[in-house]
Amino acid sequence: MSQSSDISVKIDEIDVEIDDEKNIATDIKKNDKPHNGKPITMIEVSPNGTYLVTYSPEDNSFIGWNVTNVDDVADMDEFQLKPDDYHHTTEYSTYTYKICVSDDKKLTFFPVVLLV
Repeated sequence: MSQSSDISVKIDEIDVEIDDEKNIATDIKKNDKPHNGKPITMIEVSPNGTYLVTYSPEDNSFIGWNVTNVDDVADMDEFQLKPDDYHHTTEYSTYTYKICVSDDKKLTFFPVVLLV
């Protein structure tokens, strides 16, 4: 007589959401340190000042920041921006000499490729 037993294995899951409109995958587990704690060397603000993008060359990453409702903050000394869902990493080592961002969060950057 054979006995069956239930065996289960728990596997860590990584949930990824895909924005079909923009086709950008964003990891649900957000990093508490934007740019992985690496220094930010460039900041660009949208024309109406509602959105900004930061760039770190050490990890070749761009992070978007939503700055709407900043005027509603009671204590500006305690205020801290929180990163938006947008995070983009370039696939090659670059020095970005110009970045542009629109109020509707469209990013354009002009890289110079460094051969390493």
